[in-house]
Amino acid sequence: MGWRGSVRTKGLRKVIGRFGRSKRGREAQAVSFLPESTFDAMLDLRLKELHRQIGEVKGRINGLFFFVLGAAILQVGLGALS
Repeated sequence: MGWRGSVRTKGLRKVIGRFGRSKRGREAQAVSFLPESTFDAMLDLRLKELHRQIGEVKGRINGLFFFVLGAAILQVGLGALS
């Protein structure tokens, strides 16, 4: 199910709507979670893709770090045996 129709999103809108009311019970201006323009929608997609790519790069750097660390430990271990 998409992000527009999820149960969690509808519940969140309901809760925010309750906080948006003033003490007298009048409705405050509605909060919209939808992109206002095509540019905003495209920007949102690009940011999500960038976030995914950053996560991938972080995983690769983490793997490289442990690879180098393992190689260093192996070299020290082999040096101690010689």
